[in-house]
Amino acid sequence: MTESDVHLYRDGSMVGLSPVSSAVQEWFAENVQNEPWQWLGPTLWIDQRMAPPLLEALTEHGFSVS
Repeated sequence: MTESDVHLYRDGSMVGLSPVSSAVQEWFAENVQNEPWQWLGPTLWIDQRMAPPLLEALTEHGFSVS
């Protein structure tokens, strides 16, 4: 069984994305604009309305999300 590159969490109107693999961590650093306060530990929290384009970009780049 292959581990996902990103773990997805939902909590009300917020979506959490935890980049797991080193490749996706690097991709996040280069491609995702965020503020330090959006990170809670290893998880980036964003408004649910911002999640679909980010999830689409992740899958287009070959990353798996679960």
